[in-house]
Amino acid sequence: MAIFEIPERVCPHCGGTRWSLEPSKTGFVRYRCPVLAQERRKRWKANNPDRVKMHQQTNHEKRMAAQYFKKRREKIKQSITQQLNSKNMAKNPFFYNTNDIREMKELIRTGEPIRRIAQREYQRFGAPSAQALALKMYKLAESTRKVRDWNGPKRTRTSTPATTTITSTETRGLSLPQGTTFEGEAKRVEIYANHFRIYF
Repeated sequence: MAIFEIPERVCPHCGGTRWSLEPSKTGFVRYRCPVLAQERRKRWKANNPDRVKMHQQTNHEKRMAAQYFKKRREKIKQSITQQLNSKNMAKNPFFYNTNDIREMKELIRTGEPIRRIAQREYQRFGAPSAQALALKMYKLAESTRKVRDWNGPKRTRTSTPATTTITSTETRGLSLPQGTTFEGEAKRVEIYANHFRIYF
């Protein structure tokens, strides 16, 4: 608390003119003698040694914790700096700069499905995988408004030859017509006497 020298106000306790000012809740200013306050603190410490010891222990623990976390923060900061300056990080950067973020937002505004964009553009942005780029773009999409709707295909599918699984003893020897293909990768194909089922 700040102490002010007020010559026109003399303390009846010590005869000094130094005061500490404390504003009250009612709007008035309280004048407190710093000498009297110091004497009261000494008297309280002499009458309450256990509480003084407890406060000292608590303050010591707080100081130790503050020192520990300060050293920890410095160590983490130093480790991150070393990683950023390392040769491996320079060869394989995985950080998106401002231009990358701007390009991602422009692609999101087109309305094209993010998975399609990520599958096509993850190598250009330097992402380790399409899934990593998709996660980043989903996060950006929360604050990016789509300008138009996407009218193209929703998924990227490739033609895959059908693989069959006979599930009934009555249909053994049956198979799909020769040259049958379908879009996407099927988990299994079941052939029955009068139809077949493809599971994706």
